[in-house]
Amino acid sequence: KLQFLYFIVHEGKRKKKEKKGLKKERREAKMDPAPGRAVKELKLRLLSQVCASLIKEPNYNELNNTTGLIKEIVEELSKTSPEFILKLALYLRTDLNIRGTANFLAALASTIPLCMPYLRAYVPRIVNLPTDWVQIAQVTQGILQNRVLTSEGSPDIKGLPSSLRKALIDKFPAFTEYQLAKHNKENSMLRKNRKERLAKRKRGEEEHDPDDDDDTKLKQFTLKRMIRMLHVAEPAYHVMCLTGQRYPNSLEEFNQSSLAKSREYEPTRAGKRMRLAVPPTWEVLLSDKGNTAESWESLLDMSPPLPFMAMVRNIRNFILTGISPEHHKKVQDRLRNPDQVASSRLFPFRFFSAYEAIRIDLNTVFKKPDESAEAGKKGSKGKGGKGGKGAKGDKGGKGAKGGKGKGSKGGEVWRKPAKVFTPKVMPTNETLSDYQEALDCAVKHATVHNIKPIYGRTIVMCNVKESLNTPVTASGAKGIGSVRTMREVALLMALMFKYSCEECELRLYDSETGQSKTVNLQEGTILKNMHIVGDVVAEMQQKAAANPEAAGVKFPFDVLNTVLKDEKWIDNLVVVDDTPIGAQGNNLADENPMKTGGVSDFLKKIRQTINPDLLYVSVDINGGNMCKLPKDALNDVYMTGFSDSILRFVAERGSGQLDYVERIDEVKKVDKSKVNFEYLASVCTTDYETAMEVDPEEEEEEEEEEDEEEDEVTVTETQTGTKALSTVGASTACPLPVGGWSHVRVFISSTFADMQSERQIISDTVFPTLRKWIYAKGLRVHLTEIDLRWGITSTDAANGLSASLCLNEVERSKPFFIGLLGDRYGHTPSSYDVKPDSITSRNKSSARAFDWIKECPPGKSITELEMYHGALGPDPSAHAYFYVRNQEGLMQSVNPKFKSVFASESPDKLAKVESLKKKIEEKARDEVVVMRRYNAKCKPDAAELVGLEGLAEQMTTDLWHAIRSMCGDDEGDQHDDELQLWRSYHEQAVSLKAARFAGRRDLMKQAIGWAQGMPHENSDPGLAIIVGEEGQGKSSCIATIAKRLQKYSSAVILPHVIGAAPGSNTAHHLLTRISREFANMLGEAPPPTGFNELLQIFPSLLKKVSANIQVVVLYDGLEQLEPHDQAMALLPVILPSRKGATQVRFIASVTHRSPFHVALQKRYVAPCAMVIHDLTNLERKEIIRRTLSQYGKKMEEKARRGNAMGLLARKTDAKTPEYLSLALEHLRVNASHDTLVNSVREIPPTLPKLFEYLMTLCESKSGGKLVVSGVLGALAIAHQAGGLTESQLKDFTRLATSSIVQIITMLSNLIQYEGTTGCYTIPSIGFLKAVKKRYCSSASEVTSIHKKLVVFHLTGKVPTSTRGYGTGAALGGIEWSTFNSTDMRAIMYHAVAGQAWDVLEIMLTDLRFVEHAASLGLTLDVLGTINTTVESGKHLARKLESFQEYVMANAHLLQQYPQIALQAAYNTVDREGPAQAALKVEPRVPWFQHVNKETEAPLCTRTQQSSAAVVAVALSRDGRFTAIGTEDWKIQLLMQRQGKEKLVINGHTGKINGLVFTPTNEHLISVSADCTVAMWSVRDGSRHLYLPNAHTKPVNAVCIGKTADYFVTASDDTSVKVWDVMLKKAIKTFKYHTGPVTTVRAHVEGRLFASGSWDTTIKIYSNISNDARCISTIHTKMRAICDLTWAPSLVQMIAAASCDGRVKLFDVQSKHELCTIDGHYGRSVKSISYSNDGKWMVTGDREGCIKVWRGGLTGEEIVACTGHHRGINQVVFGNDNKTVISASSDTNVKSWNRDRASRQSLHAARITGAAISTDGKVAVSVSRDGFLKAVDLTARGIPLVMEHTMLGKEKTVAVTCVALTCDGARAVTGAVD
Repeated sequence: KLQFLYFIVHEGKRKKKEKKGLKKERREAKMDPAPGRAVKELKLRLLSQVCASLIKEPNYNELNNTTGLIKEIVEELSKTSPEFILKLALYLRTDLNIRGTANFLAALASTIPLCMPYLRAYVPRIVNLPTDWVQIAQVTQGILQNRVLTSEGSPDIKGLPSSLRKALIDKFPAFTEYQLAKHNKENSMLRKNRKERLAKRKRGEEEHDPDDDDDTKLKQFTLKRMIRMLHVAEPAYHVMCLTGQRYPNSLEEFNQSSLAKSREYEPTRAGKRMRLAVPPTWEVLLSDKGNTAESWESLLDMSPPLPFMAMVRNIRNFILTGISPEHHKKVQDRLRNPDQVASSRLFPFRFFSAYEAIRIDLNTVFKKPDESAEAGKKGSKGKGGKGGKGAKGDKGGKGAKGGKGKGSKGGEVWRKPAKVFTPKVMPTNETLSDYQEALDCAVKHATVHNIKPIYGRTIVMCNVKESLNTPVTASGAKGIGSVRTMREVALLMALMFKYSCEECELRLYDSETGQSKTVNLQEGTILKNMHIVGDVVAEMQQKAAANPEAAGVKFPFDVLNTVLKDEKWIDNLVVVDDTPIGAQGNNLADENPMKTGGVSDFLKKIRQTINPDLLYVSVDINGGNMCKLPKDALNDVYMTGFSDSILRFVAERGSGQLDYVERIDEVKKVDKSKVNFEYLASVCTTDYETAMEVDPEEEEEEEEEEDEEEDEVTVTETQTGTKALSTVGASTACPLPVGGWSHVRVFISSTFADMQSERQIISDTVFPTLRKWIYAKGLRVHLTEIDLRWGITSTDAANGLSASLCLNEVERSKPFFIGLLGDRYGHTPSSYDVKPDSITSRNKSSARAFDWIKECPPGKSITELEMYHGALGPDPSAHAYFYVRNQEGLMQSVNPKFKSVFASESPDKLAKVESLKKKIEEKARDEVVVMRRYNAKCKPDAAELVGLEGLAEQMTTDLWHAIRSMCGDDEGDQHDDELQLWRSYHEQAVSLKAARFAGRRDLMKQAIGWAQGMPHENSDPGLAIIVGEEGQGKSSCIATIAKRLQKYSSAVILPHVIGAAPGSNTAHHLLTRISREFANMLGEAPPPTGFNELLQIFPSLLKKVSANIQVVVLYDGLEQLEPHDQAMALLPVILPSRKGATQVRFIASVTHRSPFHVALQKRYVAPCAMVIHDLTNLERKEIIRRTLSQYGKKMEEKARRGNAMGLLARKTDAKTPEYLSLALEHLRVNASHDTLVNSVREIPPTLPKLFEYLMTLCESKSGGKLVVSGVLGALAIAHQAGGLTESQLKDFTRLATSSIVQIITMLSNLIQYEGTTGCYTIPSIGFLKAVKKRYCSSASEVTSIHKKLVVFHLTGKVPTSTRGYGTGAALGGIEWSTFNSTDMRAIMYHAVAGQAWDVLEIMLTDLRFVEHAASLGLTLDVLGTINTTVESGKHLARKLESFQEYVMANAHLLQQYPQIALQAAYNTVDREGPAQAALKVEPRVPWFQHVNKETEAPLCTRTQQSSAAVVAVALSRDGRFTAIGTEDWKIQLLMQRQGKEKLVINGHTGKINGLVFTPTNEHLISVSADCTVAMWSVRDGSRHLYLPNAHTKPVNAVCIGKTADYFVTASDDTSVKVWDVMLKKAIKTFKYHTGPVTTVRAHVEGRLFASGSWDTTIKIYSNISNDARCISTIHTKMRAICDLTWAPSLVQMIAAASCDGRVKLFDVQSKHELCTIDGHYGRSVKSISYSNDGKWMVTGDREGCIKVWRGGLTGEEIVACTGHHRGINQVVFGNDNKTVISASSDTNVKSWNRDRASRQSLHAARITGAAISTDGKVAVSVSRDGFLKAVDLTARGIPLVMEHTMLGKEKTVAVTCVALTCDGARAVTGAVD
């Protein structure tokens, strides 16, 4: 565990050692992660504990249980989520206004190293006032000085942490002069200390305090001391005033000071002490002028006016001093103003003291006192009484001093005469009545606006026993007017809950008499209802007095029992009493008449069976304000005292409080540009103290590692890993395993002129084949052939460097060497000036490799020198192969005019060649080298050899065995960890691509800075894109960024290159790999492999990683992901958009104006775009040099003639790296030294022309255009389907393998091999276009190829014609299990693209096909194929409709359990196609036979899962899209037919409460709990409209009329607003409701709209436009209205759904109730909707039940849908009037077909038990409806119905269980009784 709470900066001589120790520790540390659930529980515990400060904040300057518990949780949590602590502090300060606890958390965080990097981002936002600024420093010093929280033995550290100092310095300039003057306590502290010293002096005590000598004693911080300690310099004026400096004596001194920057010189202040101006607060002004009418009038007239709270408290003074009537009216108008009351945030009871203040008898107050009354008498022995407290503004009198006796025995106490008021304007009784009416309005507004809504169902129990009828003792309950007894306080608290809750049951009980009663309130204010409740209490007491002997229950356990018995949903349970009720107090187990346990037992049962998140609050009003939170029950809260904050606590605990806190940095837009991630990395160690101690030997090893060069030398294991960040505890990022790649360089040695053909076939065939095999086997080998046919410049040759260059390449290529020999000896240099070059010399073993050359006799050719050094010398290569040509056979076939090319130069050189061959034979006999002979023949018309296939095959085999022997026999599984293997592939791809990068320094600087935290304005802080045209070098740019970040950044760098690893070109692989990387960093188990499961879990993994670890993820080639539509849907997941800064940053390369680029650029927060510009001339040349250097080549640069590099660099498209790469690869393979310049000239200047040139060249060498078109055309058409294998190409094109291989080899840079599938594809978009343009440009030709490919994939045969082709032969007897995923996807793709309807018909109705596709993870592909077929092939729609419904309904199951495909099909209706098809299939495993299955298709037709609870749903008017809004702030746009996700929109910072499509279906409007409204483009998700602070409270609903110009929103702030889209503002605001407005709905014709509220009323409005107005009000006489819907009929009817479970229909014109539907049995109906034709209505309740009703006034229930296991949040009808879409808190969105009749229900309520007889003939069931029913399984009837009743009573009770006797003759049942 981390022991130190403060990072100690050691002396400079140890800094380097510490840094190395930290790096070593990070590399070796592997922590055991804490489970994610434990972390969440820690966060919830801390959140609950600090929120309890709403009730009473603890004293943070002393050690107590609360501070100790907070400290303990914070220290544990900081190991996993250090930023969360500061997020929580920000939440407390800004949202809950809890000052002390927020400052304590900030101070505590400043002492924890893992939190320190975040201080500068959060502390300036947490600190609001100068007192906060001082308090944080004060508490921090207390922690560091070990006076409060630090453990014994911790170091005594003086001063503040530097990170906190910087944060406080950053904040100071934001304070105003007014704030600093008001909160400067320097003088008050001095006066206090002076008084204490005087008091000690009077008592005769010593003034010297021995504690003053204690260095550890905390000194009180002040602004002055803080400024000096922090060395604050700006603003200079404020600093000089607070520190008491003198004003400059002259203008010259002033100009030299810092004051001159912001102020003018004031000569009158010269030389005087500088002081801040006294703040003009109302208290100061009143003390100056006195308590007079003029004083109050001036305060009321000033700007800003008297604060609202002060105004309320001083109403009595306004009256008594006699302010003018105009000022009285001004005060009363403010009290009546709902906005003023709302902004004051005063709770209703805060106005009660004002009610008491205006209860004035004007005649008594203003008359002259009776002169005959004695002023007071001196007591004989009594003690003088204390003077009464005067009214505001005057002082109470002081009693006279009495005698020694008790006061009761003395005489009358002297009292100060009553003060006589002389008002300026005499108030009247009318004035008092006006105030009474204004206060009534204020209380009403406060009730509506200032009590935060508590959603859900709440039960409040309040004890009203007689013993509570005593004076108030509860802290916080004094000064609230007429509420003077504890019973009244308890009732007031209960009433406040009643007013706050959406649905509340208020039960009053008397624990002394046993009486209890449920109370229903009337409309009006809390004060008015106090009288009603008082009457109920009196009635209870009278009843108890009338029958005192009647036994009662001391606690209403019947309420809890009813909840359990009826399984009624409950969110909150509140008990108000004078003692704690529950496990932490009086559990009342003995008072339960049912003897089933106490309150805690009921809570446990309710949480087990109904709501696991039930919040229980016990309020003990008898005591001071305190809050207790048990450790073992996070949702049990015990409070004492009376406070309005109790309601705030309950309200805040709901509605995703934890999620909100975790994302508060986005909500508050915290600027994280100053977060020090480097510092975070430096302290992320397991044990800080251990990390500081570095072994000297380890330090030396570290220095050696840092000094190692990164260049690859010969066959070295190149360690290409990424830096990993190691954090404390569960946040530990396990170091990414390092993976080594072998770089195999093979040097090819031979003479040039006679070996051109051999070298060509080596380049064309041998090495491409080897690379394919290496890739297919997964070997981690990078293979490069060193062929120096050209590459030595004339300058180097003239300088005699040829031999040196060649031999250095031989040395670097060891242990691989190939020698080719004929009869030619080669060029002989005049001297051997061979020295190790700069690269070779770095390898110590190669430094003296050329010593033998000094003793070598002259006259040796370069070829012999190469062979000697590579294989025949003292240090031979381990894998040296010589291939000697049969010269005699060759010369016989050579045309005489070409014999000079292959014959020896001279007899002498021929002798040298023969001698060389003998040496090779000797070495071969000694098995030092391998020597083989080969035959060849010459073409008759050219000096080119043929028949070299045997040589190529032999050489390929030899090198393959050599590479395999070097890599081992594990066939690529060199690492057990698949993740490590994947990582190595991507790392190697990055290394190769980065090697060719050059220039673009500005882009690199921008990208590296952004990745390390440098902010960019108006862009997404977590997403950057590298934008460029096709071929501009985006890949090499991404690779270079990754390499440089790995070298210089402490972050974890995750590059992902599409196509780098086998299978990495699929969206599934990308998601799998990144998810596993994140899980590995967190120390968690690998995530599931299913695509949908990964989609769900990825956001949570990203969230965890972002909270703990700094990561940079780089994507290259996203546009190459397959399938394309899946990749586009994946885009919002893998590249999430975020407002706030984050530790996880994404960088992706995208092509300019591609769909990916457009989608990203049109986001509401656009990514940081970095544009790649064209290469400069210098950059082009640098790329050429780097590319050629990998093959040991150079290109001529300085020659006047033949400047090949200049020629190439000046090409038109040489500005793009892709052009240069293709051109250089072409030259490397095909050019020679003599033809190089001409070859460069022949290369076309543009990229499209280069593609044409390469295809033309390929045609000339591979059999003509027809041959090449067959191969490339097939690959182009099959590209979207994953490509074709070599054998498939052979069979499909009917070409020889050699021809296909030759074409692929010649275009190897343009054709990609996919190792996992063995398929070839064309990844280059430009080349793909060129191929289609050249070889398959007509649509008919493309369709024909698709059809041929369908048949080919199915049968392996190619039809000669697709016209009239029958499917019987093609599909007959096909075994689908033999097809892999690539083939299956290809078959579906080509069948749809080729319109092969006959194939699709048979294939999609084959359940084996569906089953196999599902097992391969292709369920959604099947669904997409069948949807497209139904839409496009109209004649198939009827036959495929049942199969379409079958796949749609079971897609979510087939994705997880593909083996149930046949069972699911069989379970469908017997007459439907799937069931009939299932009966024809021979099952591989046993099925279940559904004996009594439905005779109609199932109601649920589709289930789609979201990432969180689905709150809102909307259907586009054309039926194409479904939009859903979730609790985790997302909007998902789903394609209705395909069932796929189109877009994910992240734009709100609260749950999405409402969605609606515009009439044109082009845009989507969303409203959120974050009080904002936004409009989004359906096409790309871009934001078109954003209305921040649209309402002052959460926005609940939105509707739109017939046009997209206006829309309407409703909010918790009781308002309804009409918005103008063009003006972007509200043009009408209605505030007619007195409670939260939950719903607003527009009539289908768009002329009317209506709103519903908790106040039980419906408001009808006309015209959704700028002339909208409220035209009527309907009083529903229901509870809170949850939803509304208009009946689309000529008669204007509206239906309202209530939380009491009822639905009522009203006639709008007459406002009369038409009918009531009560079919949800008291369960809150959350949503209601009409079908477009008005014939049907659907409702959904809180427990997940959906019911469809006939749309008339009959209230006839048509069907009930029970598929959700959590509450329904919204239901809507589809455009077909049949489909119902439901959104639920169970995260599912389901589609239902209301037209399907469901089976008649056996019971009227939930079935609770069932049993079957042993003979299988009879089944019995019991239900909560009280019935037992026996079913004859043989007859499928219901011959017997029994009713279970309680013994001796007539009442039916719910039956819970049943069992049958062995003989089946008797049943035993159990019930809730």
